[in-house]
Amino acid sequence: MDFFSHFWHLTAKVLVAPMIFMLGQAGYDVTPHVTTVYEQQPVMMQQVPEQQTAPLLGSAVPVLYAFYTDSLASGIGSADTSMTLVRGTDAQGRTIAGTIGFVIDEGTSAQEVVQCTASGTALTNCTRGIDVLTGTTSQTSLEQAHHRGASVKITNAPFDLIIGRIVNGVDTFPNVVSYTPGTDCIAGHATNAICSGAYLETYANSVIAGGAPTSTVSVGGKVLLATQVQMASSTNLGVTAPTVLQSQYSSSSPSVVCGLCTVVSQNDGKISQSYIRLTDAWTITGTTTLGRGFIASSTQPADASTINLDWGSSNTFTTVLGGNRTITFSDLAVGEAVKFVVCQDSTGSRTLTWPSGIRWASGFAPTLTTTAGKCDTVSFFIATSTTSVFGAITTNF
Repeated sequence: MDFFSHFWHLTAKVLVAPMIFMLGQAGYDVTPHVTTVYEQQPVMMQQVPEQQTAPLLGSAVPVLYAFYTDSLASGIGSADTSMTLVRGTDAQGRTIAGTIGFVIDEGTSAQEVVQCTASGTALTNCTRGIDVLTGTTSQTSLEQAHHRGASVKITNAPFDLIIGRIVNGVDTFPNVVSYTPGTDCIAGHATNAICSGAYLETYANSVIAGGAPTSTVSVGGKVLLATQVQMASSTNLGVTAPTVLQSQYSSSSPSVVCGLCTVVSQNDGKISQSYIRLTDAWTITGTTTLGRGFIASSTQPADASTINLDWGSSNTFTTVLGGNRTITFSDLAVGEAVKFVVCQDSTGSRTLTWPSGIRWASGFAPTLTTTAGKCDTVSFFIATSTTSVFGAITTNF
């Protein structure tokens, strides 16, 4: 630089400096404009492509306030990341807060979209010159200086741009709700993760157990399902835990053996015989009226040298003698009556030897009809003792 060029350069600084100072005191930030004129012209001449930084905002969705208009309390430079508003409250008097997108100097050549963390009048962590297409990146060429009193409005531009990119698949949803099997909702659990079904059931059960009333005959509420042992023993756990029968242990006609189950009558109101153990001894103390004659089971013992009449298995016995035989009794019971039909085979003349102690109607053991093919009926009855059996015979049938 020659002498004259250097002289005029120094003179310009001396003359312009006081003017810049006075404008700054009035609230105008003129330094960036001077810098732009002096430093950016060579850049434009070199046609350097527009600078684009890496995404700073991600896909977080900003907060929106409807119809919010404010102004800057003081001027800001193009690189400032904080600023102060005049009002800081919405139309309903609520303090604005959160990550919010603003447009400064809308409709002017200095228009700029920024995104800041708002807390009333204080805007901090501002991202400047937000790309008007992506809403998530910052463009250096869009960063502007703004004077005190510049219009500041909340804009839905970043919000709409981000949502549009998310919907179009360019960006992803922030805080995506996810489900991991076995995840329990406990302290410190991620708020955007779905709890496991088992835990939800446990939680619901705990809420019900803690808040529902105990069930009574007049109030619906919580009850305890009785176990099979509790059902069979009439267990009562008190008013705080009334037990109820379970339908899975109830049936009107069991298809399989079901121990400790509830017997339910069939459609006709009668109980299935499958629930009754018919081989048991029954004691009837009252007067019993039968709808028809009592039909006793009939048994035909095998013909052998000794024929046993099991009084516990039947009340009627029939035998065809194939030779001379001996009769024995077993499982006798007081009050029981037995009828024995004994027949000759085609040969005839077969005889029987009776057990001792039988009290025969004639005072002595009867003689059987010996004609081939003929039958006799012998009736026995026990009155007071199994050692005293009464007997009588009817012959020649």
